[in-house]
Amino acid sequence: MVHDIERGSDATTGAAGTWCLVVLDRDGVLNRRPSYRLGPDAIEAIPGAGEAVGKLRAAGCAVAVLSSQSCVGYGFVVPEIVDETMDCLHEQLRGQCPASSGPVPAGPLQCAEARSTDCCFDAIAYSIGTGAAATACLADLADDSDAKPSPTLAILAAQSLGLSLRGHDGGCLPSVSGYMVGDRASDLATAVAAGLQPVLVLTGNGKATLKELEGSPLLASAWVEADVLAFANRVHATLRPAGQGKAKG
Repeated sequence: MVHDIERGSDATTGAAGTWCLVVLDRDGVLNRRPSYRLGPDAIEAIPGAGEAVGKLRAAGCAVAVLSSQSCVGYGFVVPEIVDETMDCLHEQLRGQCPASSGPVPAGPLQCAEARSTDCCFDAIAYSIGTGAAATACLADLADDSDAKPSPTLAILAAQSLGLSLRGHDGGCLPSVSGYMVGDRASDLATAVAAGLQPVLVLTGNGKATLKELEGSPLLASAWVEADVLAFANRVHATLRPAGQGKAKG
């Protein structure tokens, strides 16, 4: 079950009109402290994460945040607490965003109000299923078929922005390629299933995941970066909006 997808703004185009979607896991990538079951008071944005979101959007990428929140299905928190937690993280990231980073380049369907800051998310999606009917607080909250490593959340986030992921039928929607950044094996597996470039960051559980997956095809297919800002710097150097210079290969 997908509980919520928020559309913040419309995707933009990168260099040479290339569509780019960056999907970010939350805890361990943007948030330093696990906030599962704990709510907004547990949120502590990773240093540089807000700057990373700003750089990605300045490069012409749409940014979506995906998270598995089975704590709702288990009855530990209500969906409103998850929403408040996402809002708190969003505000902390905006606080990190350098004032000099400049405006976000306009997309084909730009929403000016939503794009007033370049540290905003374009979409947020999370699942709430537990995966086991015996432990769900309600029977209809047991279904976790859309939770990671399923590509469902990524597909729906893209569709909420008027896009489709390459390799997945999106009808008449423009096809998009991009990246998924996470700190766990399930994040990398989601990227592969969604047709996105998997990126492992060494924050959160990343170092343990690196050791866990050593020698595996999943790790071999992934970029490995110190943190989300290092990833954003790599993308920003190669994918830029028109008028900001030639992209470096």
